[in-house]
Amino acid sequence: VMRNNLVTGVHRSPDSYVPTCKSDSSCRNNPFSGFFVWNKDFAELSGNVVAGSEDGGFTVYPVDSCGTNPQQAKIRNNAAYATLIGMFLLDTNSRGCFALNRFRAWKNAHMGIFTVDQSANLVLKNVVVADNHIGIQLNYVHPSPGWDGFTRILNSHVLGSTAASTSCDQ
Repeated sequence: VMRNNLVTGVHRSPDSYVPTCKSDSSCRNNPFSGFFVWNKDFAELSGNVVAGSEDGGFTVYPVDSCGTNPQQAKIRNNAAYATLIGMFLLDTNSRGCFALNRFRAWKNAHMGIFTVDQSANLVLKNVVVADNHIGIQLNYVHPSPGWDGFTRILNSHVLGSTAASTSCDQ
C-alpha cells in the first residue's frame, strides 16, 4: 500500500550512467520516478503527489480493469507536477482493457500521461491535465491484423495553456 505520500526533488537524470559501461556496451537509459512500481501485484497507489522530478512522476502498469469502480481502483487520486512525464503507463503485454482513474498532471515539462508500445485498450477516467508540453500521448502496438483497439477519455479535462502558464499572479 502506497497511500497519501509526497515525493519531492527526484534529482536523478535518466541520462546518468556509469562511464565504464562504454567499454562493454552496456550503457542504457535508466528511467527514474517518484513512484516506480515494477510489479502488477500491489494493493493500492492512491492519494500521492510527486512534485519535482527530473524524470517521471509515476511509472506503473495499468492494473485496474475498465469496469473497476473508480473509487475502488488500485491506482487513483494521484497527482504529478513539475516532472518530465507525469504518468508513464508501462505496456501490459496483454490484450484487454485497463483504466487510469482520477489522475492530475500539470506543469510537466514533457507529457502529462504517456504510454508507448501499449498492447491493451486504455480508458482514462476523471483525469485532469493542464499546462503540460503535451497533455496526453498514447502510442500503441497492434498485436495482430484487424486489432480493434480503442482509447476512451471520460469525464476528464484536457487543458492546453492556461493563465497559470503565463503568469504566476493568477
